[in-house]
Amino acid sequence: MKDYLSIEVGKLLALAALVAPLGAFAEEQESKDGRKIEATIVSVSDEEVAFRRSGSEKVYKLPLTSFSEATVEMLEDWEAPPASSKSTTKDKMPSLEIKFFSGKGNRLSKNERFDDRTERIDPNVTVRNRDLLRDLANVKMTVVTFARGVVANRQVKVLAKNTFDVSIAATNEADFKCTGATYDFDKKAFAKYGFKYQGYAIVLHDEDGNVLLAKSSPEGYAKIPERVIKVQAKKTYDMKLYQAPS
Repeated sequence: MKDYLSIEVGKLLALAALVAPLGAFAEEQESKDGRKIEATIVSVSDEEVAFRRSGSEKVYKLPLTSFSEATVEMLEDWEAPPASSKSTTKDKMPSLEIKFFSGKGNRLSKNERFDDRTERIDPNVTVRNRDLLRDLANVKMTVVTFARGVVANRQVKVLAKNTFDVSIAATNEADFKCTGATYDFDKKAFAKYGFKYQGYAIVLHDEDGNVLLAKSSPEGYAKIPERVIKVQAKKTYDMKLYQAPS
């Protein structure tokens, strides 16, 4: 039995109504003036039915004695929909502020003549839940850092990848320490080689890999978040994160 009902509003102030499911029964019950509202059943017990009006979070409860015998029989067949394991969906995401800090430092290598460089990043991500009411719960966050080829500039290398379990209460924030990485490159003369730090991608998703939110620099990675989730650390890819030929 569907949980969408058509509920008369002729006696709404008195919280008395006739209920009939939309599209579920052959006959639709109406109030004397024919007015109805759409609602969703929350629960049905031996004594009462609880429902929520469309567009509202408020739950109303009515005794089964308020309904006709035919409607009561229909309500007795109602079954609650299966509970979802996903407590957070794209539509219910709280307002978030996400900041990425690369922690990048650099130094010249011993062979300064060729401008050989060794750099290191020690990234940190801060997630602030700006929502006043909703918690962020049961969400995973994948953070990937990338380097771009000095010579093969159409190739990127995954420097590091971390996946965190994230739960942040409303108005709170949390810091996440990511795996650091060291890389070498030479950017001029005849000794050009290596990969130079390019940027990051942050993807919030559920346990099944469904993307809830993506942020990146360069912005292009946020447009392919499903591929960001699947990359492997130390592997080399093309600009669209398809694995590059070895």
